[in-house]
Order: sequence, then structure tokens, then C-alpha cells
Amino acid sequence: MHQDRIRRGDRRAGTPRGAEAVRSVPGRTVMTGNDRAQRPVSVTGVYQNVSRGIVALVFHCVPESGSEQLSAESTAVAWLTPEEVSDRMAEVYAVRVVDALRGDLTPALRAHDGRHLLGG
Repeated sequence: MHQDRIRRGDRRAGTPRGAEAVRSVPGRTVMTGNDRAQRPVSVTGVYQNVSRGIVALVFHCVPESGSEQLSAESTAVAWLTPEEVSDRMAEVYAVRVVDALRGDLTPALRAHDGRHLLGG
């Protein structure tokens, strides 16, 4: 199993695709940072950055149309195995992808300081 991700131009580390306002996500197609249409299916995790007071909801999505390509928001696009995700992405972003691929229907609940996971 592989995970689609992008490396945004405004960040050094790669990030999983898809970020939208919560109310606009369920039941509709969203465009990723590289112009690919995706349909959110379920929440795979809730991640709190305690340093900045940010909570991210991460959704499992299925592709609907388009293909991987670079855009103004992405400098690279790749399909990665879970092992490659952990090697190439910052810990707080890699865990979101790995959590999504674990196949458990219960969303992960995690806290981090912006760089490292907190707690067990």
C-alpha cells in the first residue's frame, strides 16, 4: 500500500494531501495542492499541535480525477510506502500517513509540539 503526498513550497518537509475547512469536507470532492480531485471518506486522525493551538483533522480520501503533477503549492509528488513515509517526512506528518494506512476504523488521537509526538 502506498500514500500520496506532496512537498509544499512553503515547507521543507512533505505533508499528506488535503486540507479544507471541516464543514466543507464530508461528502464532497476537494482539490489537493497539486490539482487532483479527491473525495474524503472518513476521519483517520485528530492531531493537536499544543505549541500553536492548532488541531488538524486528517481524512482518508480516494482519488476521483486528475493525475499527480506539480503546482504552485508543491515542488515534488510521489507515492510512498509506509517505510518511505517515515524516512522522508517529519515525525508529526509521517504519523498521520502511517495512522491512515493502519486500517483501524477508530481515528488516532495524538498531540505534538510541532516537531515531536507527545505522550506514548
